[in-house]
Amino acid sequence: MAKFKVVKFSNFPTAKIFLGLIFVLLAGILPLSVRAATFYLDPASSIIGLNQTIELKVKIGVAGGECVNVAQVGITFPSDILEFKDFNSGESFLSLWLQQPGEDSLAKINRDGKIIFSGGLPGGYCGVINGDPGESNIVGSLIFTPKKPVLFHKAKIDFSSETQAFLNDGNGTEAPINVQGAVLQIDESITSTTNAWAEQVAADKTPPEPFTIEIDNSPRIAGGKYFVVFSTVDKQTGVDHYEILETKAGDLQEKKINVLAEFIRKIFQIKEPLPPVWVKSVSPYILKDQSLNSVIKVKAVDRAGNERIVEFDNAIRQSLASSRPINWPPIIFGAGGLLVIIFALTPIIVFLRRKMKPKIKLE
Repeated sequence: MAKFKVVKFSNFPTAKIFLGLIFVLLAGILPLSVRAATFYLDPASSIIGLNQTIELKVKIGVAGGECVNVAQVGITFPSDILEFKDFNSGESFLSLWLQQPGEDSLAKINRDGKIIFSGGLPGGYCGVINGDPGESNIVGSLIFTPKKPVLFHKAKIDFSSETQAFLNDGNGTEAPINVQGAVLQIDESITSTTNAWAEQVAADKTPPEPFTIEIDNSPRIAGGKYFVVFSTVDKQTGVDHYEILETKAGDLQEKKINVLAEFIRKIFQIKEPLPPVWVKSVSPYILKDQSLNSVIKVKAVDRAGNERIVEFDNAIRQSLASSRPINWPPIIFGAGGLLVIIFALTPIIVFLRRKMKPKIKLE
């Protein structure tokens, strides 16, 4: 028998409540003393040309013995000098994302000069491991390009008050933090054109990592409606977005319903409904088909456009659907019921067609 988690939060699906959900899912067991975590940008200073891009890595340092399982980062930058181009989560130690800058938010970010992203890690991040040749303390990377040269001042990138870190202590304790921003000098005398990020995206041919879909429901969430939870990572350029598709299974009953639907559409000249389409979504996602009679697929798309499509286990879905109250309309349209409906509707349809037929007046 499949086990399903009960997610304990309300006012679904607000960002603050889901952040609280991450606390519950990622909480540790042993309490830890509160010490500081340090967020900083790498490189802390740099000189770039007008036609160049720069990747600023947001990193975190934690005190010995401490583990952080949820991080939220707020960044401010001079939007009249710099343009934010993209966000790279490919090297991040975070695996559950609550909020990421995406293509649909670029215009607002560059208008306001403000970036916010947040996520969590099961078990927590406890610091760089000795001997680790890589950069395991990266929260995320910011891609900038200059808009104009800065003659009398420098472009300063800072952490905002939204920046927070929470300990893996079982209580979601907020840790005191230190922050260290960065300063960029734009030099118009540098004429070389470099875009390492664009080259990295072009070279990415690997789809996001395999993942699973979970279905759950709770009286505390959206009136007890079923929802799906999903998450994955992409270690090259990062996950850009998710899409979800709910489509009816092509079983015998569905085909009979389609025959009846087609018959009625032709009689009353009703336009055929549009086929189901992929819908951009976030996790958790409330299912449109609460009967659980639809095949559920989730697509993860990375920054380079590579896709990973996962389908929810049909056996589990059918088991859940069978445990719901009887849905009479599909049964009526089942074997034998189809002919009954057609014969019952035929006299009505003939009568209506006669009434709608134009009368010809003989002179």
